[in-house]
Amino acid sequence: MKNILLLAITFLFIASLYGQKIYTKDGILLGEKSEFVEACTAGASDINLNGIQVDMYSYCSCVCDALIPELYSSEIEVAMMNDDFMSLFSSDKNLGIMLDCIYKYVEVEDDYKFNQIKEYDEYSEEEMNFAIKSCVFEMEQDPESYEIFTKDMMYSYCNCALQKLIINGYSMGQLNLIENENSEVFNEILVPCIEELFLDFEHLEQEISEESEIKVNSYNPKDISGYRTFSDIDLLSNNIDYGYKIKLNINGVIRYFTLDTGASELFINSDLERELLLEGVINRNDYIKSIDVVLADNNQVTCRGLVLDNIKIGDYEVDNTIVYVIDGGSLLCGLGLFEKFRKWELYIERDVLRLYK
Repeated sequence: MKNILLLAITFLFIASLYGQKIYTKDGILLGEKSEFVEACTAGASDINLNGIQVDMYSYCSCVCDALIPELYSSEIEVAMMNDDFMSLFSSDKNLGIMLDCIYKYVEVEDDYKFNQIKEYDEYSEEEMNFAIKSCVFEMEQDPESYEIFTKDMMYSYCNCALQKLIINGYSMGQLNLIENENSEVFNEILVPCIEELFLDFEHLEQEISEESEIKVNSYNPKDISGYRTFSDIDLLSNNIDYGYKIKLNINGVIRYFTLDTGASELFINSDLERELLLEGVINRNDYIKSIDVVLADNNQVTCRGLVLDNIKIGDYEVDNTIVYVIDGGSLLCGLGLFEKFRKWELYIERDVLRLYK
């Protein structure tokens, strides 16, 4: 993720610099390579801009070798007439080539701050759109991104992250810590921008038809993986309220749920929901119609609905399980999960739950 954000910002500088040097050249129809490289570098083989180091000679040579043969003279003529090289550079067939050259010949030091080149409101709309598209292009190269984001969501995420990087003046050193859950950029950029995408549930509710049916858990042997006829799950004593807890593994995310046979469904809280979103276990397409639930204190709350796969319980993995989210609530394992099985039995004397496939 940090490489995506870094490239998008440094590309703003490099792209506009390169754009100033190509106005008098005709791409494919250039003569000697040395003429293009000399014009591109404009007498400076290296640039050090407050923490961004660019080997301009190597960069221009890379662009000349890789990009120019991919351009038609008519494309360059249109860009020159419209004074819009940004659009030419950001086309799908050209963007990857330029980013590859940047990867090779641009270095950003840890003390570089992302508002050193310009403040946020000094960037033109074209420059920001170009940076956002660069960010999206990099995200598209990662197959896992498509398991979490739609393309529209990639654009929204990149826009949010770039704004926060520039406006708050974060440094490259801080950005390097974005995967550290205790870091400032993780909590001030990654989490808020992800939440802005996924946790806009008022908008999400509008997308889920009010006429859609509320789904319920039901037995389907195709949803259960595991070779045993039945599985015994140890119940863990919960000394706080003299009840039991049960261990569930949701696609690698392990949590201990309070066993509550008086609850009709499997409930998670918004903290676990956020973790599942950040881990890519769930995405926007997994949400279903919400339900209203009356809590133990007789308060009624609306709970978001989800369909979860890969819930490991005992010797089984269960798919297509309906789960509901209670904001600020507890993790409760109600009857909803058990309804996915052919039969279930509680042996209180042995502290065991038995599930039948």
